[in-house]
Amino acid sequence: QAVEVDWSDDPDVYSFDVLRDGDLLATVNTLSVIDNTVYYNGTYCYQVDGYDASGLLVASTDSGCITIVP
Repeated sequence: QAVEVDWSDDPDVYSFDVLRDGDLLATVNTLSVIDNTVYYNGTYCYQVDGYDASGLLVASTDSGCITIVP
Protein backbone atom coordinates (compact mmCIF):
# COMPACT_ATOMS: atom_id res chain seq x y z
CA GLN A 1 0.00 0.00 0.00
CA ALA A 2 1.12 3.53 -0.73
CA VAL A 3 -0.21 7.08 -0.83
CA GLU A 4 0.65 9.49 -3.63
CA VAL A 5 0.60 13.12 -2.53
CA ASP A 6 0.30 15.64 -5.41
CA TRP A 7 0.13 19.43 -5.37
CA SER A 8 0.17 22.42 -7.70
CA ASP A 9 3.29 24.35 -8.63
CA ASP A 10 3.98 27.86 -7.41
CA PRO A 11 6.43 29.97 -9.46
CA ASP A 12 8.01 31.41 -6.30
CA VAL A 13 8.76 27.99 -4.79
CA TYR A 14 12.20 26.39 -5.06
CA SER A 15 11.62 23.32 -2.86
CA PHE A 16 8.79 21.62 -1.00
CA ASP A 17 8.65 20.00 2.42
CA VAL A 18 6.06 17.24 2.63
CA LEU A 19 4.85 16.66 6.18
CA ARG A 20 2.99 13.62 7.45
CA ASP A 21 1.23 14.07 10.78
CA GLY A 22 3.37 17.16 11.38
CA ASP A 23 6.70 15.38 10.82
CA LEU A 24 8.93 15.89 7.78
CA LEU A 25 8.45 13.07 5.29
CA ALA A 26 10.49 14.44 2.38
CA THR A 27 12.06 17.56 0.87
CA VAL A 28 11.67 17.60 -2.91
CA ASN A 29 11.62 19.89 -5.94
CA THR A 30 8.96 17.82 -7.72
CA LEU A 31 5.15 18.06 -7.53
CA SER A 32 4.45 14.68 -5.95
CA VAL A 33 5.71 12.20 -3.38
CA ILE A 34 4.84 8.54 -2.91
CA ASP A 35 4.67 7.46 0.73
CA ASN A 36 5.08 3.69 0.87
CA THR A 37 5.47 3.57 4.66
CA VAL A 38 1.72 3.53 5.38
CA TYR A 39 -0.21 0.65 6.95
CA TYR A 40 -3.78 -0.62 6.64
CA ASN A 41 -6.25 0.92 9.10
CA GLY A 42 -3.90 3.87 9.65
CA THR A 43 -4.99 7.47 9.19
CA TYR A 44 -2.37 9.86 7.81
CA CYS A 45 -2.52 13.63 7.41
CA TYR A 46 -0.34 15.37 4.83
CA GLN A 47 0.65 19.01 4.34
CA VAL A 48 3.02 20.60 1.82
CA ASP A 49 5.08 23.73 2.53
CA GLY A 50 6.87 25.59 -0.27
CA TYR A 51 10.12 27.51 0.24
CA ASP A 52 11.89 29.99 -2.02
CA ALA A 53 15.59 29.76 -2.88
CA SER A 54 16.45 31.68 0.30
CA GLY A 55 14.61 29.15 2.46
CA LEU A 56 11.67 31.40 3.28
CA LEU A 57 8.21 29.83 3.54
CA VAL A 58 6.14 31.25 0.65
CA ALA A 59 3.29 28.74 0.24
CA SER A 60 1.50 26.14 2.34
CA THR A 61 -1.40 23.74 1.85
CA ASP A 62 -4.08 22.83 4.31
CA SER A 63 -3.69 19.43 5.90
CA GLY A 64 -5.44 16.59 4.07
CA CYS A 65 -6.06 13.21 5.72
CA ILE A 66 -6.60 9.69 4.40
CA THR A 67 -7.38 6.35 6.05
CA ILE A 68 -5.85 3.25 4.46
CA VAL A 69 -8.34 0.39 4.21
CA PRO A 70 -7.68 -3.15 3.00
